[in-house]
Amino acid sequence: MAVLLVAAVTVTAVAVAVLRPSEQERFRSWLRDQPDVASVGEPRQALASGVMAARAFEPTERALLARPLDVDVVDRLGRAIVRYGAEHPPIAGTSVELRQGADVVLVSTQPAVNATSVTMLGAMREQPSVVEVDLAVHSRSAPFTATVRAGTDLAAAATALARSLPAAGTRWLGAEPQVAVRGIGVGNEVRIAAGAILTPAAIHAFTLAVRTDPGHPVALDALDGQGRTRSVLRLTPSSRTATTAAALHQSGYGLVSRGEAVEGAHGTIAMDEQAWAASRGAELSREPGVLAATIDVGSADEKRQVVADLRVEPQVSFEQVLRWLPGPVERVEVHTSPTAPDYDRDDALTPDPEVDCPTAAGGGLNLAYSGPRDRVPKAANYLAALRASALGATCVHWAERGRRGRPTTQTLLIRLPLREESWQAVLDVVRSRRADLGSAHPAVVLVLPVAGDRVTAVFNLPEGQAPFATALGAETQEQARAAQAGLQPLIRYWNARAKP
Repeated sequence: MAVLLVAAVTVTAVAVAVLRPSEQERFRSWLRDQPDVASVGEPRQALASGVMAARAFEPTERALLARPLDVDVVDRLGRAIVRYGAEHPPIAGTSVELRQGADVVLVSTQPAVNATSVTMLGAMREQPSVVEVDLAVHSRSAPFTATVRAGTDLAAAATALARSLPAAGTRWLGAEPQVAVRGIGVGNEVRIAAGAILTPAAIHAFTLAVRTDPGHPVALDALDGQGRTRSVLRLTPSSRTATTAAALHQSGYGLVSRGEAVEGAHGTIAMDEQAWAASRGAELSREPGVLAATIDVGSADEKRQVVADLRVEPQVSFEQVLRWLPGPVERVEVHTSPTAPDYDRDDALTPDPEVDCPTAAGGGLNLAYSGPRDRVPKAANYLAALRASALGATCVHWAERGRRGRPTTQTLLIRLPLREESWQAVLDVVRSRRADLGSAHPAVVLVLPVAGDRVTAVFNLPEGQAPFATALGAETQEQARAAQAGLQPLIRYWNARAKP
């Protein structure tokens, strides 16, 4: 009898334990009673003691809403869930998938998570082309994805949404912040990570890939730049994959030094960079007035840019050169002299006027520029003014810091006779247009060969410092002093016109 009584008590206790609702069940019941919640589904994964799933992309609960997922609805529910979590510590870390139609938004008991959800949802709702939103963590997709109408500029839409992303290095429910915009239909997609930049070259390549294989999805990823790769074009396997990859490589997209990659079903589709450089260099050489041209594809390891090196006839303008350049070229080195500066001469001074500003053959003018391609228009305008004033000049070279660190800073080198009518006009142009150099520490170097001697006087004008004179090629102290003495009129002229 005693045994039966104990057994009955035990069964009753077990029944009571089974019937008693858990914290998670009480939260689920509370969630069903919230305004705008139509139903609460079973969680994707059973959780013990209300602890969040080990994989953050599996929410604890799923709630179907009776009205659209607008910002105010999500914000109100998110705040209510945060308050409930604060009052019921056992459910801390719970996440809820809010769903209405095709729209999905994750909220949590963590205020920071909800703040990001509301911000990204608001940014997407402001885009009139967005038809679906998916703010959830998936293993192979961006956590913030918007589907847009056909014909939408995916790159522009993604760029606009990326401005609302959390800061790079933060996490959202365990995921790195990325936003993706996907087109209806084929499913082309542009994805941007926090802190990443969608370059014009990547956008052009994406457009080319879509045009080459319009029937299969193309995805463009702009990465955060922490690694070497900054943008990746992913091609869906098709009969046109090889053709599309070849077209991209032909356009110049896929250079390792620029952090670009084309990927297919089996990983990266490598580009024959040297073949591309040789082909583009040959094309440049065939342009009218171009004597020789080469392209250096650069190096990611050495942080060298893609460089176009051209020798052109004097009548060729820098603006023409700019129009001829292939898209991937980042740095331009152009001279109207067939003899190029010895950029690889590591033992030379930086800048060394004898190396960096050679005289053109026959004593003509070597008009030169070496620097970023986007500064060519400004340099061309400035050099045109100098060319008009520098009587008898044999070299005018606008040189930016570049290969092998030559020169070490932005430098304007001018080789002209040591005659007052030559150097005075040049100093007037330099003073009146000093701001055009655009660097924090521009340096102006006038190279003035001493008549009847092998000595070269050098007038140095560093930014923010007094001008000073040096001499090259002097074999004796007397020669050096004589050359420096010949530059005193330049120093007096410059100082006399210095602003008080």
